[in-house]
Amino acid sequence: MSSVTRPLIHVKGYAKTFSSIAFREIMLRIRSRLRILEAMSQPSSSRGDQWTFLTNHARVLIALARDSEARGRDVADAIGITERAVQLIVADLEAAGYLTRERIGRRNHYTIDPTVALRHPNEADHPVGDLLTTFLHREDAPTPDPEHAAP
Repeated sequence: MSSVTRPLIHVKGYAKTFSSIAFREIMLRIRSRLRILEAMSQPSSSRGDQWTFLTNHARVLIALARDSEARGRDVADAIGITERAVQLIVADLEAAGYLTRERIGRRNHYTIDPTVALRHPNEADHPVGDLLTTFLHREDAPTPDPEHAAP
């Protein structure tokens, strides 16, 4: 160990002297924290554009609302997750009461209960049917007639 001491450093309002080893450790921690703060201050595009607004649970529920007899493999391909992830999510949704699964032959038929409230306390006053209506209504909406369009 080196007995060399560094000049006074102010830490938490107190001036202290440190050995070279302790000084290096303190400086490494400071640099590490500065790198973290710098990364957090970057716009999201430099950190990656991987985040989305909907969770995979919402995507699976919407996919099953679109096609109540969809296979897990088809749902997984449409969403971009693994088939195993779809199985786990379906089990979560079933346990929470959002859907029921009925075996018909070699396929599953899913029935969604649109009256079950969303899980987060901030959205608990909205039923899951509101979410589904938002995404499914858009597909069912008739295309506007150009003759009757507003000027």
